[in-house]
Order: sequence, then structure tokens, then C-alpha cells
Amino acid sequence: MIDRYSICIPQVFNTVVSRARSLVIVVGNPLTLLVKEKCILGNSGGFWKSYLKLCLQSGTLNTDYVSKKSPQVYSVFMDALMGLLQDNDMVYMVKKIVTILLLSL
Repeated sequence: MIDRYSICIPQVFNTVVSRARSLVIVVGNPLTLLVKEKCILGNSGGFWKSYLKLCLQSGTLNTDYVSKKSPQVYSVFMDALMGLLQDNDMVYMVKKIVTILLLSL
């Protein structure tokens, strides 16, 4: 099991992805992964960003859990996700994430 601190260590990510025999399933919030990666590694990171971009392009990023809450929450969520994937301002993206949390209540 990977703990919350090792999730953004490039060597751990590489080991998990390269040792998989057929597929890798990641369960979690993509926004959390992107924010944590950026906070820990700064601009030198990018492996989660690359992975999530690949998932979006291939249609394998499942966002059903968000879209079932409400169309408004889904819209803000996708806006924040796309912003993080495009290296938009981190403060702006955190405000978007806070908006998601408030809309989810």
C-alpha cells in the first residue's frame, strides 16, 4: 500500500506503473493528485499530470462520481482539472477546488 507521502515520489510512480502486468487502476481525486504533485515537486514534476492527460485523451478518466452530484459541481470540477493540466495559476485553481467543496455540501 502506498502512503500519502510517497504518492508524489517519481520512483514510486515509476515502480507502480512499470511493474503492472496488464493495467493500472488509480482510485482517488485527480485534483488532489495534481495539487499535491505541484506543491511537493513544483514545476519539476509532471508524471501525474502526464498520466491524467493520457487518461482524458483515451477516455478512461471516470468522473461519474462528480457528475452525479450536480451539473454545477461537475462543471467547476472539470474547469479546475483542465486548469491544473494546463499549468494555470495555482491560487486560482485552489479557489476552484474550494468552490467544489462548498457546492458539494
